[in-house]
Amino acid sequence: NRKLRILDVGTGNGAFLKHASSNRVTASGISANDYRTEANPLKRIDYRVGNAERIADIYPSKSFELIVSNVTATHFVDPLGAVEQMYALLAPGGTLVIDRFDIPGLEGRLNDMVEYLRGKGYKVWASYVDDEENGQSEIGFSTFIIQKTIFSNLCISTNPFSLLVFPQK
Repeated sequence: NRKLRILDVGTGNGAFLKHASSNRVTASGISANDYRTEANPLKRIDYRVGNAERIADIYPSKSFELIVSNVTATHFVDPLGAVEQMYALLAPGGTLVIDRFDIPGLEGRLNDMVEYLRGKGYKVWASYVDDEENGQSEIGFSTFIIQKTIFSNLCISTNPFSLLVFPQK
C-alpha cells in the first residue's frame, strides 16, 4: 500500500498537514516564511521554505497526488506561473485544490485564466465568490481545482474556515 503524497502550498504553521499526516499520508509543506517553533516543530512533515512560483525547483515533477493551497493565492506574485508550477508536481491522476483563489487586481480576469488553462488541456473546475454588497459578480473563486485526469476518488469539501480533502473508500 502506497501512501498518499500531499503538498500544502502556503502551509504556514502546518495546521492542515498536522491533521492530514498519518500512516497513510506523506505530508509535505512549503511556506514563504518558516513558521516552525520549538513548541510547533512539525516533526512528521517535510517542511520547506520557498516560493510557489519556483516550487518546481524545490520538488521533483510528479511528486504528489494532492496539492492544496488554502487562502494563499492572494500572496502569489505570478498566479498563473504558480498554478503551472504546482501542476507540474502532480502525479498522473493528481489533484490541485486552491481554496479562496481571490487575487487583488485580477478581478474579472480569473475566467481568462481558467480558459487559458483549459486551452492547454488542464481539467479545471471553479466555484465563484460573489460580492453582492459591492455589486461585483466575480471577485474570485471560492475553490479552484485542477486535475491531471478526470475527477477520481477524492472527496473535497470546503467551507470558509476549513478545507477537507480525503480519499473515498
